[in-house]
Amino acid sequence: MNDILEFTRLESGKQETDEQPFSVKETIAYAMSGYKKIAAEKKLAFSCHIDNGVPNYVLGDPHLYGKMLVRLIDNAIKFTSNGQVDIFVKTVGEQASSNGAILLETSVKDTGIGIHELKKELLFLPFSQLDTSYSRNYDGLGMGLAIAQAIAKALGGYIRLADNDGAGANFVALIEVQPFEVPQDQPAIVLS
Repeated sequence: MNDILEFTRLESGKQETDEQPFSVKETIAYAMSGYKKIAAEKKLAFSCHIDNGVPNYVLGDPHLYGKMLVRLIDNAIKFTSNGQVDIFVKTVGEQASSNGAILLETSVKDTGIGIHELKKELLFLPFSQLDTSYSRNYDGLGMGLAIAQAIAKALGGYIRLADNDGAGANFVALIEVQPFEVPQDQPAIVLS
C-alpha cells in the first residue's frame, strides 16, 4: 500500500525535493548497506565504483536519491542468482542550462536473468510484472522501477535501460545536482 501511495504522490507532482549538501559516496554506501548481507548470502560480488570526476559533495535531495538507489539495487539483487551487482557513478558534464547543474549518472548493472526484448516497454509501468506466470519466482507488486523512474523525474532526470553486453540488466539513472564546495573554514563532519 505504501508503494502505491508513494507512486501516486510522485506522479502527481506533489513530491517536494529537499535540496541540501550531501556526499554521493556516503549516500550510496548507506543504500548498499541494507543489501550487503543478502548479496553475501547469494554469494554475489557487490561493489561501487565512483569516478574521480564526481564531486565529494553536491547539492540535491539525498533522501530521494537514496530511495531511487534502493529501488534499483533491490531489483538487481532480487533478479541475480549468481555473479555480481555493480554500481558505477560519474558525472556527464555540466548541463547546457542557466542553472549550471551537473548531470550525475548512476548505473546499477547486474548479471541476473536479463530482460527479454519484448518486455522492455513494460519496465517502468506501475504494477508491471515481466513474469506473469503462476510459477513466477519473484515477489513484488511491480512498482519498484515505476517508483524509481518517478523519483528520477522529481530529481530532474530519468532512468533508462542501457545495453548490457551479455546477461543481466544495466539501469542508468541520470539526475540533476548542483555543485557544492564545503567552505574551507567549515569543520569536518564525522559520521559514526
